[in-house]
Amino acid sequence: MSEDIWRWEVPSADPDQPDLVGHVVRTADGWVVFDPPAAPGVVSALRALGSVSGILLTGGHHDRAAGALRARVGMPPIAAPARDVAGLVAAGVLVDQALAEGDRIFGFDVIDLPTVQNFGAECAFFDPRRRLLVVSDLVVAGAHGLMHYGEAFHADVTAVSLRAHLKRLMELEPTILLAGHGQDLTEDSARQLAELYRRG
Repeated sequence: MSEDIWRWEVPSADPDQPDLVGHVVRTADGWVVFDPPAAPGVVSALRALGSVSGILLTGGHHDRAAGALRARVGMPPIAAPARDVAGLVAAGVLVDQALAEGDRIFGFDVIDLPTVQNFGAECAFFDPRRRLLVVSDLVVAGAHGLMHYGEAFHADVTAVSLRAHLKRLMELEPTILLAGHGQDLTEDSARQLAELYRRG
């Protein structure tokens, strides 16, 4: 994608669902992995990029592979939302840092997005210097534009219920938006978020 951002995809088993995506972003501290899925070639690709400084999880997703990946790329620390730490530890993932609203890690501000209807809570990460936003499920960039969680996953979650979350992300005015599913937005992200917010 760029010299500072690398991504991999895991095709969805359901053709109506967006593909699963993981990202690696170069920071001042080295490469940081976001929500790594279990996918072939990830370890070799990360080793080719260089030292991995950390693994950041937006939530306690069962379809991520942070614990297995960590041992194969030099044991970088794993950070995850505080509310998900117990579940991750029970699943065998050693979490080194519990994250909460307002924390800052590897140059990213931590933004808490609590549970709304059937949307499960997650954290987003925002690098204000590069205007780079990393999210998991709240928004998905599909072939026909940006969709909110309910639209993208055919879930019983209305746009109105997500307006507060969408407003928080919109007000960050990101240039780049990296989502845990679907396509990435590398320009005009703020406008698309604003349009999605107004649709609600």
